[in-house]
Amino acid sequence: MDGRPLRAIVLSVPDGELERRLRSRRICSACKTLYTGGTSYGSEAELCSKCGALLLSREDDNEQTVKNRLVTYHGVVDPLIAHYRARAILSEIDGFREPARVTVDLFACIEGCLA
Repeated sequence: MDGRPLRAIVLSVPDGELERRLRSRRICSACKTLYTGGTSYGSEAELCSKCGALLLSREDDNEQTVKNRLVTYHGVVDPLIAHYRARAILSEIDGFREPARVTVDLFACIEGCLA
């Protein structure tokens, strides 16, 4: 690692928001474009903006599967976060904001690590 200290970065998002995001994903039945966000979902006419085909929920984005994913995630990642936090080499970025702001903060963090 050429002598530079190790740094870990975690994007923090509340579990409830992760559940909402995962459960609101849709995939186009024709061109397979993935849609996230859910702001325009819920109507009967959930159509792909690229080809006009019907948008479908993914089978593995049901409530129980999403909850199981989060349990697995926390079981693996929480000890790593604690490890890096205890060594003061963890950078946490609030991922519950506008994507552009998260990206700016992420790049700033990476640039700071490389300086």
